[in-house]
Amino acid sequence: MSTFRTWFEDSDYVQIRIKIRRGDENIMHHIADAISNPLNRTQVRRVLAEFFVDYSQQDLKTLLASAPLQGLKIERNREPGRRIEL
Repeated sequence: MSTFRTWFEDSDYVQIRIKIRRGDENIMHHIADAISNPLNRTQVRRVLAEFFVDYSQQDLKTLLASAPLQGLKIERNREPGRRIEL
């Protein structure tokens, strides 16, 4: 067991623990196998990166431009409703 631990610590692999719903474990195993397979790793990573966009790396203008706003009412009522004494 210590040989495996030494190999694992020296390798590029990491172990993760996730919680998923029952029934999704097979798809997660397939995704993990596809990513770790050197023959299709690049293609799988590209497809997943396109699907799971990291929005934290985008500026607000780009994020708003890519938002699906069709059919949303985005105008606000300009009537103040009540007077506020300052």
